[in-house]
Amino acid sequence: MAASLRFFVPPHRGPRAPEVARVPPRFFGPPRRSPRAPEAARVPPRLCGPPRRGPRAPEVARVPPASASVTRLRTRAAVLLAGVLAAVGGVVASAHVGTSNAYFDGAAGPYGVRVIVRTPGVIPGLAQVTVRILDGEGVDRVTVRPLRSDVGLEGAPPPDAARPVRGEAGLYGGELWLMTAGSYSVEVGVAGAEGEGTVFVPVLALAERRLGMDPVVGLGLAAAALFLFAGAVTILGAAVRESVLEPGREPDAWRRRRGRRAMVVFAGVLVAVAGGGWRWWDAVDAAYRSRIYRPWSTTAAVTTAGGRQVLTLAIDDPRWAAGRGRPGAALLPDHGKLMHLFLVRAEDLSAFAHVHPVRDGDGGGDASFTVPLPPLPAGEYRMYADIVHENGFAPTLVNTVQVPPNSYGAGGTSAAAGPAAGASPAAGG
Repeated sequence: MAASLRFFVPPHRGPRAPEVARVPPRFFGPPRRSPRAPEAARVPPRLCGPPRRGPRAPEVARVPPASASVTRLRTRAAVLLAGVLAAVGGVVASAHVGTSNAYFDGAAGPYGVRVIVRTPGVIPGLAQVTVRILDGEGVDRVTVRPLRSDVGLEGAPPPDAARPVRGEAGLYGGELWLMTAGSYSVEVGVAGAEGEGTVFVPVLALAERRLGMDPVVGLGLAAAALFLFAGAVTILGAAVRESVLEPGREPDAWRRRRGRRAMVVFAGVLVAVAGGGWRWWDAVDAAYRSRIYRPWSTTAAVTTAGGRQVLTLAIDDPRWAAGRGRPGAALLPDHGKLMHLFLVRAEDLSAFAHVHPVRDGDGGGDASFTVPLPPLPAGEYRMYADIVHENGFAPTLVNTVQVPPNSYGAGGTSAAAGPAAGASPAAGG
């Protein structure tokens, strides 16, 4: 894939969700029970990574309701935007789809809040957290703290106070250190005249880039290092040559030669130490580069079996094989499915399908998923596949696939044959 694209779609700001949806979701750690919310509302929304899918609807291309998680709209818009840019510019989207930032619109107890977590993109790094109070009076304190999925509340640091933003009523900001890559929740606490409330916002911390050094800073550090090197060598030579002489006595030729030999030996030691430090730094940099997130490589193909077209998606990335057997590496179902795959016709966006591929074999390490395709017009399709690991890591697999003409005709429709099982097509201009 020739290029990488990153997409940012601002959070959905539709009508406020009904009160039944305002329940602090449980993502990590012990459950939180809100006294105000009925039990039926306790469905944790997905706010980063692949979207949660609600009950099946007749047409997969429907617009999610305003009360749905804001991430559904953001992720679907990113998918369509990727198709538009690829069709117009001829560029293949091969980056992490959407954004690693997290958005939450809901309730923290009696307070309506909007939480935005902007991830640093580097690990370790500072995440920017903003909390806007939408409902509720008399807020006295807003706190935030990061919770690692494998540590929970017991091993978490104390909460940090989010400070009010000057000139903007009801807006609070804070910074949180994300020290290691992995799945986090940001715990947001709100306290005021109406009581206390807490909400957990899931965040995926990934190393997505490497920060370069400013050339001016680099030149300054190099000049400082040369100055310190020359100073250290000179001081040692003077110490060997004159440290035992009486005040006012000049060193003889033997002492001067001894001082010069000591300077040469010490300079060699410093060069060896600096070279070792250089190699150590290169090793650390290489290790960090290897941890920078890159989309997993996949292979996709459409074949015909039993008179129906079957899509096969294989994950052939070495990182998939290397991670098998590690704690949290196994897949878990997201809304009852191991994989949610979207197909968007690249040429004109006239066809769109949402299917659920099933892993071949018994699932013991096999990385091949297959699904019968619904009737689709022939052409090139962009593929976006969502999977979720037990540790919370939720990658989006990106590829293209060529759908050949089928027996249903160029329009991809037939009165005698309906959609394949587990698939919902939608076509339109």
